[in-house]
Amino acid sequence: MQELDLGWLESGEMLGLSKRAGGNLLEACLVCLNETGHESGVTLAADEMGGSVEYIIVWKETVGEQAIRSYGDLKQATEWGACGIACILINRATGLVVTRRSRQGTGFDYWLGDAEQETGSPRMFQKEAKLEVSGLLMEEKMSAIERRVREKTFQVIEGKRTDLPAFVIVVEFGRPLAKVVRLEGPDESQRIA
Repeated sequence: MQELDLGWLESGEMLGLSKRAGGNLLEACLVCLNETGHESGVTLAADEMGGSVEYIIVWKETVGEQAIRSYGDLKQATEWGACGIACILINRATGLVVTRRSRQGTGFDYWLGDAEQETGSPRMFQKEAKLEVSGLLMEEKMSAIERRVREKTFQVIEGKRTDLPAFVIVVEFGRPLAKVVRLEGPDESQRIA
């Protein structure tokens, strides 16, 4: 099993995720995992584009009372925490990294690109894919995850159109689970299950 080290979020190694922004996503992840009773070493079952993969989620940081108070809105913490898991998960699944936060109204959350891009290179700002993320704190039924995947897929398709591939990732913290779906382009709507 591969590890998903949440500490990587605040490393500053992703072009589009500063240490502080990554630290915010990390802390939200930890609050959600704490809220659902998980400790470092918990297994995340992922459906990655039709294949089953298991990861071990690890972290060294602790969740204190101040962090819990800072994320009193668990709905928002869940969305940010899911973004944190998704940023690491998309890298493990595809090798892509977050290169930029998307603007509101585009239908997706992040631009993705090559992890090997160098500052100043002609490809540095080339956008290779889109990522839309959604989070659920605790869901009793798999149908809730599937429904959210369909909703987010539709959102990406209806958003600003490009010929670039897109990924939809839904993270559920209760078990924890993740579903990763790849969309090839604007005509993907014909293939949604």
